[in-house]
Amino acid sequence: MASEPILGYWALRGLAQPLRDMLAHAGVAYEDKQYSIGPAPEFSPQEWTSEKESLGLEFPNLPYYIDGEVKITESSAIAKYLGRKLGLVGSTEAEIVKLDMAEGIIEDISRCIIMLCYEKDFECKKVAFTENAHAKVTKLSKLVGDNKYIVGDKITWIDFVLLETLDRFVQLVPSCLNAHANLQDYQKRILELPNIKKYRDSPSFQKIKARYYGPTAIFGSGN
Repeated sequence: MASEPILGYWALRGLAQPLRDMLAHAGVAYEDKQYSIGPAPEFSPQEWTSEKESLGLEFPNLPYYIDGEVKITESSAIAKYLGRKLGLVGSTEAEIVKLDMAEGIIEDISRCIIMLCYEKDFECKKVAFTENAHAKVTKLSKLVGDNKYIVGDKITWIDFVLLETLDRFVQLVPSCLNAHANLQDYQKRILELPNIKKYRDSPSFQKIKARYYGPTAIFGSGN
């Protein structure tokens, strides 16, 4: 009997959370391999580095996904592979183009959030970020529009990326969605999907729920 796929990443949300949500939504049985980071001040990655070269990965990195003979690294590549395999991709050229644009828009905004959370001068930089938050959230609101999901009535892999981005945005600026009912409905719609709700209530998710970033983050590390 074929072994279950393995998704390997640190014991935090980070780049792997949209992948975990995708797998949960699709009902895929897999091993959620979570590597611990050593305590301060060293924050040793030894649990990962001790086996990274023995997994048969062409470009060893986290996250990785092993599905039989298929061995992938890079979060975007994994997301697109899972999207194709699980039917979470666009059906037309117009949908595929929108997914590609959405990926770039969400990635730009997500990068701003991540960089802020690792800033040593976090509290000061957060003031400027909050002042400019409306423009970023408005762009995300426009991306969804009146649709159930980004490309319409069908959920795709990029929706799980946006779900995680919205969650992080709300953690930073709790009022950021107040003027965007469509994003509030969108977020609620995905979180209430049966398999997502079941996964989010599970011990596997609960133990990393507050760990958006690594232990050196100023905000969102769960420490």
